[in-house]
Amino acid sequence: MNFRLPLCCILIVCLIVGQVIARQSGVLLQPDAVAYGMGGAGIAASKTVSYYLLNPAANASLKSIAYSISHTYWLGVFNFEQAQAGFKLRYGAITAGVRYLYLDTKPTVYNDNNDTHVLTFNNVTLAGSYALSVQKHFRSGITMKYISEEIAQEKGNALLFDAGVQKGFVLPAGSTGEDLTFGLSVRNIGSAVKLGSQEVKPVLSISAGVRYVPIDPLCILADIEKQSERHSIGAFGASYSLPANIELRSGVQLQERLSVQSGIGVKLNFKAVDVFLDYSFSYASFVETSHWLTVRISYWNSHTSVYPESVSEKESKLPVTLEPDDLEESSIGKSETNTLTE
Repeated sequence: MNFRLPLCCILIVCLIVGQVIARQSGVLLQPDAVAYGMGGAGIAASKTVSYYLLNPAANASLKSIAYSISHTYWLGVFNFEQAQAGFKLRYGAITAGVRYLYLDTKPTVYNDNNDTHVLTFNNVTLAGSYALSVQKHFRSGITMKYISEEIAQEKGNALLFDAGVQKGFVLPAGSTGEDLTFGLSVRNIGSAVKLGSQEVKPVLSISAGVRYVPIDPLCILADIEKQSERHSIGAFGASYSLPANIELRSGVQLQERLSVQSGIGVKLNFKAVDVFLDYSFSYASFVETSHWLTVRISYWNSHTSVYPESVSEKESKLPVTLEPDDLEESSIGKSETNTLTE
């Protein structure tokens, strides 16, 4: 209890000061506002239904049915729309999603050597994923993605695959859930996108991450990623849950430039349904502010053994070992317990 006030103050300072630093930075696309608010870290996490885009193993801990819808105004130039849906099966869980990235302007017409050209850009990604708890605290998953892209009226498509695993540990002096989790994922395995006479190779990414919960309200994430033909990426993020179903988030990402993102989440409780409203943002010195908005919905039933309750209720009624993010969600709302950076 003595740690909560100082930790809360530190995260609030990060929310304010971090944005000043971030004005000198760039940003990258992330699965949703939750991940974006923590610097994009999440290879070892299963925080929302969209996290399968970082690690296909994430949704193996899905409890029931979860939905996520996101809108992003990115770099002052693009709109980025996303929708994800996850379903718990008898063995494992399946997730389906669609992502649409497009210019926030009308097609630009320009002349070059008396030839007329129309500048257009859009990218559509359709994804399907399956995740399974192979053993207690060990999860694996695979994702298939179909990508269709149009650049300057040249169209192309590709079929890519992701694969990942997560392994959790319950520390002797820790809480009743997974206190320490390691994750590994490989993303964008597949063929190049053919745009007219050119071929654009996908960015192959190999990522490793760790998730640590030193005390129940605090979650710390750290990732390192190596991309083909690009520099390595480092990401670090943290979230802190307040009593009134509010979660503060802040994170740092380093890829040539330093990027600092911040965010906040609010959980609304309804009968058999939990609704989460998430917002995060970042500045870049050379473009406008980027904003992320995500609405998440989780359905559950009273027979689910570890769905969010207060700690006292868990101790009195549920003598079980909690899955990775149950304790975090019990304070603010990780009810899905699951959610390409191309």
